[in-house]
Amino acid sequence: MPEVPLFSINNNIATNFIQSLEANHVDVVKATSKNLEGAVKKIASAYKNIVTTLNQFQEIGTIPNEDIDPHQLKDTELAIIQGDIGIAENGAIWVPEEKSIHRVLSFITQHVLIIVDEQTLVSNMHEGYTKIKSIPGFGVFVAGPSKTADIEQSLVVGAHGPKRMTVILLSNK
Repeated sequence: MPEVPLFSINNNIATNFIQSLEANHVDVVKATSKNLEGAVKKIASAYKNIVTTLNQFQEIGTIPNEDIDPHQLKDTELAIIQGDIGIAENGAIWVPEEKSIHRVLSFITQHVLIIVDEQTLVSNMHEGYTKIKSIPGFGVFVAGPSKTADIEQSLVVGAHGPKRMTVILLSNK
């Protein structure tokens, strides 16, 4: 097999990541560890049925048991999950199964909120796949709310999955 060349983004990876997310109809919130809880609470305040996979937000939402029937998650309005890797070129975020508890969670909810650390951002999918080789098990790249343009080539957001996606980008700055 020929070697695949890596095409890195030369300017600010975080800026490119944000631009890619916004082009994918994703709301982006910048936060630090000091104001993360406040940012999550502000977003969560509009929802009643909240599911989280993060222990630090168990007062905001329910942490589902691994043995729960995924059909019981069908009424989830907001899912709060952690992403492991952010891809600047297209705004995709790698969410390993261990961080989502149930594979269906990021697809069955009405609004998915993914927290990703700026330190985990990479330029492109080639770099992302290199990193996920070391992460065992199933995972998924999430790149925005569901979209389709099948009917009369008119874009419909939220047709068969989350209607909304928000990314909180954690920064040390």
